[in-house]
Amino acid sequence: PLDPMHFDFQGLMPGAYALFAFALGAACGAVLGRSVVAMAATLGGFLVVRLPVEFLLRAHYMAPVTVRSALAATTTGGGVQLTSADVPQGAWVLSNVLVDGSGHSVSSDLPAICPPPAVKVPGATETVTRCLSDHGIMTQVVYQPADRYWPFQLIEAGIYLTLTVALVALAVWWVRRRLV
Repeated sequence: PLDPMHFDFQGLMPGAYALFAFALGAACGAVLGRSVVAMAATLGGFLVVRLPVEFLLRAHYMAPVTVRSALAATTTGGGVQLTSADVPQGAWVLSNVLVDGSGHSVSSDLPAICPPPAVKVPGATETVTRCLSDHGIMTQVVYQPADRYWPFQLIEAGIYLTLTVALVALAVWWVRRRLV
């Protein structure tokens, strides 16, 4: 549910986006006084607000959950695959990296630290698992749990409704100022 492709089109968000866009259009129309220019400014202004909220703010409405877990190697048809503890279903995964015991990323160094053995070698998975354990390599997953869907909806809708009220106030003030 927190996946941006679903979050933006469900719950409170379509209504909050529509109210904000309407208020932005009204404010642009009142201030600019030219319809086509106001429509272009409305589209640009909507994107200027909407994109940073989605890509920069939303992930930080609440502190994400960070989980570290040990890795295990399993054999697949094409080689050895690393597996770790599962993230709860529906969670929005913000990052998933391999770290050493001090929390430094080792994803790019992993082949040098624990070289992958040939698949046909007996005990290949145990060798990789032991190497990962010996070097303290774990997976670190940072995510927002799915049960934060409604709090996130309320927070983001609140942001857009606050902006809507400010834009309506600006439009009313601007029109009254021009009439006086």
